[in-house]
Formats: sequence, structure tokens, C-alpha cells
Amino acid sequence: MNVVIPAACLGVSHKTATLALRERLAFGPEAQKTFYERIRSELGSAGTPETLLLSTCNRTELFVGPVLHMEQVRDLLLDLLAVDRGVPRSVLERMSYLHTGRDAVRHLGRVAAGAESMIFGEAEILGQVRDALQTAREAQAAGPFLSAFVQHALRAGRRVRAETEIGHCPASVASEAVRAVSERVNLAGARVVLVGAGAVARSAGMLFGKHGTRPPQVVTRTTRHGARLARVLGGTALPWHELAGAVAEADVVLTATTAPHALITVELVRAVRRPDSGPLAIVDLSLPRDVEPGVARLAGVTVFDLDNLQQRVEANLAARRSTLPAVEAIIEQETGRFAEWQLAHTVRPVLSAMYARGETIRRAELDRLLQRMGELDAETRAAVEHFSRSLVTKLLHEPSRQLRQDADSAAAARRLFGLGDVA
Repeated sequence: MNVVIPAACLGVSHKTATLALRERLAFGPEAQKTFYERIRSELGSAGTPETLLLSTCNRTELFVGPVLHMEQVRDLLLDLLAVDRGVPRSVLERMSYLHTGRDAVRHLGRVAAGAESMIFGEAEILGQVRDALQTAREAQAAGPFLSAFVQHALRAGRRVRAETEIGHCPASVASEAVRAVSERVNLAGARVVLVGAGAVARSAGMLFGKHGTRPPQVVTRTTRHGARLARVLGGTALPWHELAGAVAEADVVLTATTAPHALITVELVRAVRRPDSGPLAIVDLSLPRDVEPGVARLAGVTVFDLDNLQQRVEANLAARRSTLPAVEAIIEQETGRFAEWQLAHTVRPVLSAMYARGETIRRAELDRLLQRMGELDAETRAAVEHFSRSLVTKLLHEPSRQLRQDADSAAAARRLFGLGDVA
């Protein structure tokens, strides 16, 4: 007997697959469109009409449902991924995982909440799940079932961020650097100097801007790199020889370069800082360090380097992980809510068909009885009518109760009552 499984998830993530394999399984926007066309035609034959693809830097997961022939669907998904991405199927089988039913619902809730992320509790995944649903809808791959499935996961993710402390502690060095600086310097209107124009400087510059700092000054040895980052951040690019002047006027200096020696020296800072200068926070995100150790001993200067920032990040991650019981409780609640929705979604048409079939039979049998009995007075006719309705209702009461408690009984009810494929 085939059992309908509400949903299933086949995927790989940073927990099961190498970076090289995850790179090969990653789908860009155009590749997703093509893959949806292929997967829809293949899975239709297995009785699985809805699909959703979630592809990020750390995971590629396929969600399908409802599923009638699980083994067939799993084989088809493995074959499709192997052919489309040029990956040996044996490798996929070894590095992939399969979640079905309630486990699949729970898994997507954990993904949306950031509980399955490489950095526990990261917020970006919530938007990625939402975008994946939108893409699947546009490709006409996800219908009402998977839409409801994903919405419950998104609700879990939003509740986790609103009701727990999971997102209150920065979990990257750049974000912790900004938080650390804000404890020493009022960032509203603060003057920021970025030394370097790489990805770290860009990320930190954007975070400082969100805290109300002035548009930054970007100091680099390569003019075009500094100009490019300055345009992105709405700031000003300065040539390398103006570094000392920029430090003199700064409230915050963040350096992230690959220089082989210190750039911010005790001599430089001592030369440009006046007695009436306000506090200066310097963030050194370079290895080797860009800031001489002695700078931290100068009056009014605070230095944050990779070591102490990483310690703060580790403490933050520990604080985030301490929220896990509360996170899992919310996910379990939303998993239960989806189970209730799925039960109603599956059972309602079966119940309607059962009672419609009962009414059809009751009406036909009552008509035959009345023809044999001839003319009846109104009171007797009403009594017979009431008896027939009551009989059908009581006969269907227990099957109805069982169905409302167990959606897996729906298929059996369809067969027993001869209802056909009403769900």
C-alpha cells in the first residue's frame, strides 16, 4: 500500500558535503529556471506535483510534496542532480541526506531560523528561503501545499528572531568590531577612516554607516580600489600619503590590509593626535597586524585586534547557542501547526466526499422506501426523514473522528467508501 508523505527534503550542506561538491551543486538564477522545467516533467510521473529548490553557499536542498512513491522520487532527484550538475550519483548518495514527513517540516524550520547555518543564528538565510519560494512560484513549481509548508518555516524563523536572543549577538568579526567600537565612541556622526579596500573593509564600512557615522574616508595604496569602495559607501578616497592627516581627524580607524609591516605606528599616532583630541578607536583586522602594539598604550586610544575580537565572537556564538532550547521549542510549535494545516488540507475533501456519498445513498434509499409505503402524513414522513439522516451521521461519525486525527487514514477512507481521488 502506498502511503502519502506530506513532504520530503533531499539535500547536501556544509555538514555533509565538501566545499568542492557544494560549489558544483550550486544553482544560479538561470540554472534554477532550467532545472525546474526538467524536474517538473520528471516528478509528475511519480505523483509529486510541487517542488522547491533552496541553493545557497552552504546548502543545496530540494523540497517536494506531497509524495506518493518516496523511493521513486528519491531516485529521480538523485539522477536529476547528478546529470544536471555533472556529479557522480554515488558521490551524491554518500554526501546527501533525506528528511521525510514531520522531519522535513522541522528541518526547514531549523534552516529558516539559522539553526542549521555554519554560523549559528545568522539572519541571511531567512531571506534566502523566502526568495527560494518566490522563484519556485514564478517557475510554477511550488503550489499551495509547498507555499504553506515554507510559510510555516518562515514564521518559525521570524519568531525565533523576535522571541529569542539569537540575533542580538554579532557573529562575524566585522560586526563585532562595530559593536566593540560603539562601546567606546558615539558612532552618530563619527568620522571613520578605512585603511584598505577589500571585502572586510567594505563590510565594516557598511555596518558603520548603518550606525549613523559620516561617509568614510578610504585610504589605499591603489587609487582605483579606494575610489571604487568610496563610491559604494558614499565616501571619499584619499591617496596613501594622506593617511596621517586622516588619522588626525578620525574618531574611528579600521585597517584591513595585507601589508607586511605595521602601518599605524606609535610615532604616527603620537605625532597627529593633539592633547584636546577626543577618544580614538582603532580596529586592526589585518594579519600580520597593521597597528603596532604600543599604540594601545597611548592615552585616549583603544585598539581592537583580531585576537580580542575573535574572543568576543566566540562568546557571542556561545550565547547564541544557549538559545537552542527556546529555538527548538518554537520550531516544534510551528511544525505542529503545519501538521494541523496539512491534516485539514488532506482530510477536508475526503470528509466532504464521504458525507456527500452518504447523502446520495440516503436520498436514493429514502425515495425507494417512500414509493413502497405510499402516501404518509407529514409527521410520519418527517420522522422517517430524521431517522435516515441520523443513521448516516452516526455511521460516519467514528470514521470522521479517526480521519481528523490521522491524515494517513485518508487514502484508506477513499478506498473503503469508493470515493476515488478526491484529495
